[in-house]
Amino acid sequence: MADDFNAGSSASSDDQAYMQTVFAQPVSTILLLEKGANDSGYLQALGADGLPVAGKLAFTKDTFLKTGYKFAGQTGGGMIITALSPIYGIRILPPDGAPLGIDPVCIVGLPAQ
Repeated sequence: MADDFNAGSSASSDDQAYMQTVFAQPVSTILLLEKGANDSGYLQALGADGLPVAGKLAFTKDTFLKTGYKFAGQTGGGMIITALSPIYGIRILPPDGAPLGIDPVCIVGLPAQ
Protein backbone atom coordinates (compact mmCIF):
# COMPACT_ATOMS: atom_id res chain seq x y z
CA MET A 1 0.00 0.00 0.00
CA ALA A 2 1.35 3.43 -0.92
CA ASP A 3 0.44 6.53 1.07
CA ASP A 4 -0.27 9.78 -0.79
CA PHE A 5 -0.64 11.72 2.51
CA ASN A 6 -4.00 13.07 1.31
CA ALA A 7 -6.82 12.82 3.86
CA GLY A 8 -9.30 13.04 0.99
CA SER A 9 -8.32 9.64 -0.43
CA SER A 10 -8.06 6.15 1.01
CA ALA A 11 -7.00 2.66 0.09
CA SER A 12 -9.62 -0.07 -0.14
CA SER A 13 -9.15 -3.63 1.03
CA ASP A 14 -12.41 -4.98 -0.40
CA ASP A 15 -12.02 -8.53 -1.75
CA GLN A 16 -8.42 -8.85 -0.54
CA ALA A 17 -7.08 -11.60 1.70
CA TYR A 18 -5.05 -9.01 3.63
CA MET A 19 -3.48 -5.56 3.38
CA GLN A 20 0.03 -4.83 4.51
CA THR A 21 2.52 -2.01 4.82
CA VAL A 22 6.27 -2.63 5.07
CA PHE A 23 8.71 0.11 6.05
CA ALA A 24 12.34 0.42 4.86
CA GLN A 25 13.60 0.61 8.44
CA PRO A 26 12.42 -0.84 11.74
CA VAL A 27 9.65 1.04 13.54
CA SER A 28 8.37 0.97 17.09
CA THR A 29 5.05 2.78 16.68
CA ILE A 30 2.56 2.87 13.80
CA LEU A 31 -0.28 5.36 13.39
CA LEU A 32 -3.16 4.17 11.21
CA LEU A 33 -5.91 6.60 10.15
CA GLU A 34 -9.01 4.87 8.79
CA LYS A 35 -12.05 6.10 6.87
CA GLY A 36 -15.13 5.23 8.90
CA ALA A 37 -13.16 3.82 11.86
CA ASN A 38 -15.77 1.07 12.01
CA ASP A 39 -13.92 -2.08 10.94
CA SER A 40 -12.53 -5.05 12.78
CA GLY A 41 -10.00 -7.77 12.08
CA TYR A 42 -6.49 -8.78 13.08
CA LEU A 43 -3.03 -7.20 12.99
CA GLN A 44 0.24 -9.07 12.56
CA ALA A 45 3.74 -7.64 12.98
CA LEU A 46 6.06 -8.06 9.97
CA GLY A 47 9.80 -8.67 9.78
CA ALA A 48 12.28 -7.17 7.31
CA ASP A 49 11.30 -9.84 4.73
CA GLY A 50 7.64 -8.74 4.87
CA LEU A 51 6.53 -11.97 6.56
CA PRO A 52 4.66 -12.23 9.89
CA VAL A 53 6.88 -12.52 12.97
CA ALA A 54 4.17 -12.95 15.60
CA GLY A 55 0.63 -14.13 16.17
CA LYS A 56 -2.49 -12.15 15.35
CA LEU A 57 -3.83 -9.36 17.54
CA ALA A 58 -7.57 -8.60 17.26
CA PHE A 59 -8.95 -5.10 16.80
CA THR A 60 -12.55 -3.85 16.65
CA LYS A 61 -14.28 -0.59 15.79
CA ASP A 62 -13.93 0.29 19.49
CA THR A 63 -10.13 0.22 19.11
CA PHE A 64 -10.19 3.38 16.99
CA LEU A 65 -9.94 6.82 18.57
CA LYS A 66 -12.77 8.71 16.91
CA THR A 67 -11.34 12.01 15.68
CA GLY A 68 -14.44 13.81 14.45
CA TYR A 69 -12.51 14.64 11.26
CA LYS A 70 -13.67 13.49 7.86
CA PHE A 71 -11.39 11.32 5.75
CA ALA A 72 -12.45 10.72 2.15
CA GLY A 73 -15.98 11.88 3.00
CA GLN A 74 -16.53 9.76 6.13
CA THR A 75 -15.89 10.50 9.78
CA GLY A 76 -12.69 8.67 10.60
CA GLY A 77 -10.53 7.58 13.44
CA GLY A 78 -7.05 6.54 14.36
CA MET A 79 -5.28 3.60 15.93
CA ILE A 80 -1.84 3.70 17.53
CA ILE A 81 0.05 0.40 17.35
CA THR A 82 3.05 0.11 19.69
CA ALA A 83 5.48 -2.76 19.21
CA LEU A 84 7.35 -4.31 22.14
CA SER A 85 10.39 -4.71 19.88
CA PRO A 86 11.20 -3.16 16.48
CA ILE A 87 9.11 -4.38 13.52
CA TYR A 88 9.12 -3.56 9.81
CA GLY A 89 5.39 -3.19 9.26
CA ILE A 90 1.92 -4.63 9.76
CA ARG A 91 -0.42 -6.99 7.98
CA ILE A 92 -4.15 -6.35 8.42
CA LEU A 93 -6.34 -9.47 8.19
CA PRO A 94 -10.14 -9.81 8.06
CA PRO A 95 -12.26 -10.76 11.06
CA ASP A 96 -13.29 -14.41 11.40
CA GLY A 97 -15.91 -15.36 8.81
CA ALA A 98 -16.14 -11.89 7.24
CA PRO A 99 -14.40 -10.00 4.45
CA LEU A 100 -11.65 -7.48 5.02
CA GLY A 101 -13.15 -4.01 4.99
CA ILE A 102 -10.52 -1.62 6.37
CA ASP A 103 -9.96 1.56 4.33
CA PRO A 104 -6.73 3.21 5.50
CA VAL A 105 -6.23 6.87 4.74
CA CYS A 106 -2.68 6.94 6.15
CA ILE A 107 -0.26 4.49 7.77
CA VAL A 108 2.87 6.07 9.27
CA GLY A 109 5.69 4.37 11.17
CA LEU A 110 7.95 6.03 13.73
CA PRO A 111 11.55 4.76 13.58
CA ALA A 112 12.63 2.44 16.37
CA GLN A 113 15.04 4.00 18.85
